[in-house]
Amino acid sequence: MLLFYSCENLKRKEPAQQLPEPEQLKYAEMIVGEWRNSYSKIILHTFKNSDSTKVLEVRESEWETVMQSKPIRTFFKADGTYNSEHRNLEDSIVYNPAGKWRIAGDSLFITDTFPKNGISYTYKISIDNDIAEFKGGEDFDQDGFKDDEYYGSQRRQ
Repeated sequence: MLLFYSCENLKRKEPAQQLPEPEQLKYAEMIVGEWRNSYSKIILHTFKNSDSTKVLEVRESEWETVMQSKPIRTFFKADGTYNSEHRNLEDSIVYNPAGKWRIAGDSLFITDTFPKNGISYTYKISIDNDIAEFKGGEDFDQDGFKDDEYYGSQRRQ
């Protein structure tokens, strides 16, 4: 979801950067609105429990061709809720997860309430004007290890 394909519980090697309180509030205000995926890179380490690494990289100009879908539309609302519309090439919504979000330090925490309650994701974020960047990790290849890396950027609409 940002490829808003989820990025669960990033294992950090360093503690989260603590932004001054005004900076945290700034991010919380800046993220409100509609965002669309403009770039995504997923590095699948030990792909399917092998010694191989696979990389999926998608640029804005090739999104529809590579992903066979429209860029994901994520809506962050001021009340701390979000939804992330996944649309097919005919522009019909095929998946629309929703939940709650909050920002602490340089991290965005998301907890799904739909379609499955309680799944949580953590992204390190930065927002500069109309571009938001997200970094996180999870088990994209479903090999039992949360060792896959996600980097994505989204453009404000």
